[in-house]
Amino acid sequence: MKMYEICGIDLKKIQAQQTKILKAFDKICRENNLRYSIEGGTLLGAYKYQGFVPWDDDVDVVMPRKDYERFLSIAPKVQNGMSVHTYKNDKYMVLNYCKYRMNGTVYKEKLNAHLTKMDHGLFIDVFPLDSVIPEKLQKQKKKVRLYFKIRWSKLGYRNGNIVDKLLSFIPDKWLVYRIEKAVTKYNGKNSPWIYEICNANDKFNPIPEEWFDTLVNMPFNGILVKAVGEYRQYIQSRFGDISGEPPEKDQKPSHQIIEVKLKDEY
Repeated sequence: MKMYEICGIDLKKIQAQQTKILKAFDKICRENNLRYSIEGGTLLGAYKYQGFVPWDDDVDVVMPRKDYERFLSIAPKVQNGMSVHTYKNDKYMVLNYCKYRMNGTVYKEKLNAHLTKMDHGLFIDVFPLDSVIPEKLQKQKKKVRLYFKIRWSKLGYRNGNIVDKLLSFIPDKWLVYRIEKAVTKYNGKNSPWIYEICNANDKFNPIPEEWFDTLVNMPFNGILVKAVGEYRQYIQSRFGDISGEPPEKDQKPSHQIIEVKLKDEY
């Protein structure tokens, strides 16, 4: 089997420590009856390989908003060597979701390497799922993306032109409030659909909230994790036909990682 490396480190070693983060996350969720499901490439890997897709370099999980907010309130109190990282506790965090990071590690992406004061630890991505109304989704996406671009400019991800400099004067507290309001707009409106509006990717589709009524255990890299019972439909909606493998040119890590430091004890 082909060996994949990031910054000269065997990807399997990185995946092993990401599994430690996922295990710690899962433990919190099980002990506090929090619903979650692995998703994206992580779910695909669990289904096809009982672990990572061989070239996958991250872990993705989703949680209904109510469970997500409870996780954010509970996890910081748990002494397990991990940290919750969101734009609410770090002004340099531009993303609209949580990165659950392993303390004492580095997994620095080229995209945000200029933010030297930001936590760059090894992570798993934790996405909240919010209620959406499909016929209004495109309009909602545009608003979320607009606020995201403003934060993107404020934090120097763009070219620092005059527009970016003017946007830097917008108070971050106000901007975070607008983001929260935009992504949670239809919560409590009795819509049966939920979606990663925090990460408004056109490749993703809304899913029925009732899928989270039934969760199953799936083997993943030596541990058991949770997935929606309709995981085959979930995979199909995201990837289509998965009977074969993608072209070899696409079999590579998706993040541009420029620095890696792992925990020696793992």
